[in-house]
Amino acid sequence: MIDTLFVRFGVGASDGVCASKATRFPQLGGVGSAVKPTRVLLIGWAVAVLAVFVGALLPVTARAEIIYDNSLTSETNYFPSAFEYGDEIGLGGIARIANVFEFEYYAELTLVTNATARIRFRLNDGPGPSGGQTPGTVIYDSGRFSIEAGYNTKSLAGFSVTVPDDFTWTVQFEGLAETIGSRAGLLFYNPPTIGESFNDFWLDGLLGWSLAQANGGYPKANFSARLYATQDISIRLSAPVRSSAGLNQLQLSGPVGRTCLILVSSDLVTWHALSRLTFTAPALTYTDPRNNLPGQYYQAALIPDDPITVTADGAGPNGAQLETSGPGGFPFALQASTDLKTWVNVATNTFTTRPVSLSDTNAASSGRRFYRVVVAP
Repeated sequence: MIDTLFVRFGVGASDGVCASKATRFPQLGGVGSAVKPTRVLLIGWAVAVLAVFVGALLPVTARAEIIYDNSLTSETNYFPSAFEYGDEIGLGGIARIANVFEFEYYAELTLVTNATARIRFRLNDGPGPSGGQTPGTVIYDSGRFSIEAGYNTKSLAGFSVTVPDDFTWTVQFEGLAETIGSRAGLLFYNPPTIGESFNDFWLDGLLGWSLAQANGGYPKANFSARLYATQDISIRLSAPVRSSAGLNQLQLSGPVGRTCLILVSSDLVTWHALSRLTFTAPALTYTDPRNNLPGQYYQAALIPDDPITVTADGAGPNGAQLETSGPGGFPFALQASTDLKTWVNVATNTFTTRPVSLSDTNAASSGRRFYRVVVAP
């Protein structure tokens, strides 16, 4: 982790120094069917532990998040229709780059062999009565895909589309007569466990888009679906400007909730960590507290979610015993120093299973020994 832990030790004791929603349309009648720092102590010799990234920063990968989930409780009914129809949903979570969508349907196909379905994501920007808005602009279209008889869960992947906090997903079944043995429909599920949905759905009928419910309001008019998304993890950094107090100010934008490291250089060769900054909003201002320093260059990079930690487990027959954890799959080196200037490799490994146990057989003969973990990009 960029946050550095420095701990001094003496034999037998230790002292730590840690350098509401838009208007809905009237109901249209029944439509329905069935690190933090850790103090450590070694006896026998003095040890200090640092957990740091050295050199280039690690690449940061986006993590998948479920931002809508209504797949837990079935209401045992489904809604067969030849019209395009679907559910307006409100999303949870913070990720908004959708890339996997799952839904459930039931199909009777004893009389047909070439039925298809098509999923669309629509913005709620279409014209509607009384100033309201209906499903409009298509932001994702799966294209036609074959469907199978019986109960099915369909997963769509391989796409990437930025979705708003509220949009409508729809299905259109084709190649069916809408009679027994030739029909298909979405399954009713309720309630959503992530996100939200009203007790109605959109249907593009003969008169255009309108809201509908199941007969008598039951089952609740929400359909089984699950949506996965990742977060935009890019950081944008503007050129610094000088404040009235003579300090350099930077404008940064990045993913809310993530932390970045701000680095500074005077020659574009040697970079020094200046500050850590957590995005409490999509755009932030950072002020370099050092006064009147011309010719400064800045860069910012996200810190990986998995911090590097190093702990000393004590003295053993094989020397100093240490454990380290870090970003999964990355190679690393445990390095040691007696003066915090010259570092040598003690051991190399990869963060597969974590934590990783390590030992330094030369620790007992070194008097005072400092350790750090170096993770290669």
